[in-house]
Amino acid sequence: MPSEKKGFAYFVPFFFFFLLSIEAGAHSNILYGISLDFDKEQKMGVIQAAQKFLNVGELPTMFDYDFELIAAKFDRKLELSVLVNPSDNSIFGFRDDSLASSGKEFFSSEKMREIAERAFEKYVPDPYKKELSFAGEKKLYQGVYEFTWFRYADGVAVMNEHFTVEVDPVDGDIVSFRLSLFSSPKEAIRTTPAIPAEVAKKIGELSLNGQPLPADPLLLINKDRPLWLVKVKKIYPIFAGIDALDGRVVFSGNARTELPPGYTVGKDVPVVETELLRSILT
Repeated sequence: MPSEKKGFAYFVPFFFFFLLSIEAGAHSNILYGISLDFDKEQKMGVIQAAQKFLNVGELPTMFDYDFELIAAKFDRKLELSVLVNPSDNSIFGFRDDSLASSGKEFFSSEKMREIAERAFEKYVPDPYKKELSFAGEKKLYQGVYEFTWFRYADGVAVMNEHFTVEVDPVDGDIVSFRLSLFSSPKEAIRTTPAIPAEVAKKIGELSLNGQPLPADPLLLINKDRPLWLVKVKKIYPIFAGIDALDGRVVFSGNARTELPPGYTVGKDVPVVETELLRSILT
């Protein structure tokens, strides 16, 4: 007698316990006070790139690992740092908090955006520009305004990949800019999920003992794979990141990424089952 195809309601409990046998975790994306002494040539390349950008001769006093970039930090009361891509010593960002002023705001939102857009044109490589979309501005606690562009692949936001510029409204100085290192070329990114949103939601609830919430899961890209971001607890809040191809729980806790304002992609995204899922469901 031929086997009867099962629906997703049958599939969820079985698949959840199958996933428990798979080790899931995430390494830290930020490490403070790292040593570069294991590669003297690379260390010198990072130092020289940072010195050249700031036009200083002094040595950095500390290095941080920051999402595959190296932050070279200099000895100042307020932060002075440069983000360097260690693969080619190109500059991906800087911060000089001494440029943040106090006083009456002189520059309008429109003028500050023009300043931010000039930084976008100057510091973002051409291949990156076409994948970044402007998302707006917000005022930060220290009084500067942050302008952000998010990366998208086929309309789906890519986690932790964006360009930000902080502009001082008093003097119009750029206090900081930061470009994320794109982890995967667009052609290598898979954007179509194999796990439906409702299944990802149930996996998240079961894995973290959460209660059903009205919030819909959001579809994001985690490096080169689609991921469902599921809110499982309201008060904290707590999220589960569910791999949208195989259903693994990739992370839990905070959202692990900033979301574009008003981002809602996920609810009506079509699903294409993988061979693994088809074999389990039949």
